[in-house]
Amino acid sequence: MVVGKKAAAKKTAKKTLAAQTVAVERTRATEKHYIPGYPTKLFIYKQAASKYWWVRYFLNRNAVRKTTKTESKREAIAFAKEYYDVITYNQRHGINATVSATSFEACQKELMKTEQAKLGRGEISQITYDNTNYRFDKHILPYFRAKEVRDIDYYVLNSFLNEMSKLELSTNTISMYMGLVRKVLVHAARRKLIIAVPEFPKVKVKESPRGWFTTREYRKLWCAASYPVCSLGSHASNFV
Repeated sequence: MVVGKKAAAKKTAKKTLAAQTVAVERTRATEKHYIPGYPTKLFIYKQAASKYWWVRYFLNRNAVRKTTKTESKREAIAFAKEYYDVITYNQRHGINATVSATSFEACQKELMKTEQAKLGRGEISQITYDNTNYRFDKHILPYFRAKEVRDIDYYVLNSFLNEMSKLELSTNTISMYMGLVRKVLVHAARRKLIIAVPEFPKVKVKESPRGWFTTREYRKLWCAASYPVCSLGSHASNFV
């Protein structure tokens, strides 16, 4: 029995090694070209596993790669240059190197830098800034993080609204979340990453108006505003 198990394990190990070898061979570069005027860490290559050109760049000793989705060498080189620009831009702005500069997450990070500057100027409070950050991290980024801003339209926004509606949140709170999404897209439009901010689905906010003041309450309010230390009786006759 023990001998049989060892033989089966050995056979499985051989199959696994053979499969790994085949996978390595299929992804090995069969043709490689460097990009003139760019670091040698950046190059395009072809592999047996794909008909398209791929781009690879070594960042901090780690390789990041992406398909160019084209069989044209000229278009692949243009794609590689753009890919390099995205990576270096993200590095300068503290964004994950593989995140697109036109993604929702990239625009959100830029927006929060603007909000942080407002906080420094005293235009918003620390509570407002912290709440904004919390709402982005809690529900907005998990849904929109990897999406390109140009791909966000009414239907994507409505889908997000439907997801938010499943949570035990008031319509006022949901409206606040949609408002933050809009701020990111407005920022993207100002950067000319999108032509215009897409149409947003409407959220009907429930209003809770306060009841009318009574005459006595109005007198108290007027007295407190006009004479902070007065009593109701001393100046009540001045207000009818």
